[in-house]
Amino acid sequence: SPIVDRGYLEYLDKHRKLPDGSMREFDNWKNGIPQEVYLESLDRHERAVWLICHGYKAFDNRGEVSLKDSLYGVLFNTIGMLHEILDKEVAKIGDDSNRTEPVSGGY
Repeated sequence: SPIVDRGYLEYLDKHRKLPDGSMREFDNWKNGIPQEVYLESLDRHERAVWLICHGYKAFDNRGEVSLKDSLYGVLFNTIGMLHEILDKEVAKIGDDSNRTEPVSGGY
């Protein structure tokens, strides 16, 4: 959905600001994030979603969090975990050891 994509990019941009006031690079995730860090963050965001959907307020270290931001946090961590898994599985340029065959009829 283009509106979800737009909102996700806005979420990512909003969360670039570090506690010391500096801004992290937009693509710093490419440096790699350990699975346990993704998992811990995913759990925190999922709990916030659960609380909010059951009528409670949820907070992080910056204050109250919204349902949208919590769902985007779930999305970020899910995508990040998948990226780390797939990065180890998917063949890289010049590496034929993990080659995949085309899918019949496309995706």
